[in-house]
Amino acid sequence: MTTLDQDFAVPHVRVRMLAAPGPDLAAHLGAHGPLPSLHAEEVLGAAEREHLRGRGGAGFPTATKLRAVASNSTLGRPLVIGNGSEGEPASLKDRALLRSAPHLVIDGAQAAAVAVGAREIVLYLHAAAVDGVRRALAERERAGRTAGAAPASVRVVAAAPGFVAGQETAVVAALAGDRAVPRGGTERVVRRGLDGRPTLVQNVETLAQLALLVRAAHTTDPSRRVAGTRLTTVYAPSGRGVVHEVDPETRLERLLEQVGWPPGTAGPVLVGGYHGRWLPSAAGVTLATEDLARQGARPGAGVIIPIGAQCGLGLTASIVRYLAEQSAGQCGPCRFGLPHLADLTERLARPTAAGSAGLDLVGAIAQAAGIVTGRGACRHPDGTAGLVSSTLSTFAADVEAHRHGHCLVARREVA
Repeated sequence: MTTLDQDFAVPHVRVRMLAAPGPDLAAHLGAHGPLPSLHAEEVLGAAEREHLRGRGGAGFPTATKLRAVASNSTLGRPLVIGNGSEGEPASLKDRALLRSAPHLVIDGAQAAAVAVGAREIVLYLHAAAVDGVRRALAERERAGRTAGAAPASVRVVAAAPGFVAGQETAVVAALAGDRAVPRGGTERVVRRGLDGRPTLVQNVETLAQLALLVRAAHTTDPSRRVAGTRLTTVYAPSGRGVVHEVDPETRLERLLEQVGWPPGTAGPVLVGGYHGRWLPSAAGVTLATEDLARQGARPGAGVIIPIGAQCGLGLTASIVRYLAEQSAGQCGPCRFGLPHLADLTERLARPTAAGSAGLDLVGAIAQAAGIVTGRGACRHPDGTAGLVSSTLSTFAADVEAHRHGHCLVARREVA
């Protein structure tokens, strides 16, 4: 797999989450003002009115999760976990957000705590973000009430590395001192999570959005009424990841041009990250969830990887092998199914003159993907199988070329 140089740059154009000119408290307050005094229904209403969905990958309705935790408060005092572990290798957005706007994330965690009745917040963060967020918390402590309401205590914990370590049950397991892998069972963490208490696990970008929404309810400034943006990690022709804050109606072609892809050169695009889907082209597609759904994709973790001059089969094979190695190894689909799927995908990525044997291989891959789907202890097998299935469709011409002993990359010209 081509190594993706992970870095970020944030263009301050029509931004909201990244509107502050710096990460310090004074810059944050200048851009957003202090967090207003809040009550639970106000926070829940803000999330519901704007149809806020999680930005960690699954896109689950935030208000539904908040209400679920709050409704289980009779089982114990709820707590809030801000998830910034960012185990997706191609994603940089959460680290960019925490580096640029840590105070907005903290505000969002406090608003979530109000909504569910929590007095404790744990920020579970990628190791690269820990020091900066701790500095932000120390700055707030020195400033006292200047930053706004703070009903809950906050502590920062460095996250365990790994692709599946950011799944909510894996986060709870890690904070309990266990291995950071998804837990089986039917009881959800919103009912019994950390220490057996109702637990909200929410991505840090979602929390930042929540902080903007509750402020919008306290302003008459129309430019602040709706948040609506999302963070994306877009890969340039150089392989460098660039974080952009974009509006949902942003055209994917335009976003690719902004990071250096001349029109028509990006080729198929992987949208959503390693559990995402390949789109045959960026033409005519926006980043709106509904538009992507019509294309068989979803925003996921906000990762966008154009294929450029690479072989789509080769890139996918390397991702599937990585995903097979990153599994928790707790169930049959992960222990046996994903390694088998990786083996088959790697065989497909090697051009061969086997002719019709290639068709048998495609059928075997489709069968293997179907076997693991819906049968794992978590959604890791499903996400991997979905990526593979979209590869067979989007790169059908590459599959045919590989069957006959050559690769289309040698013929593809990219400016």
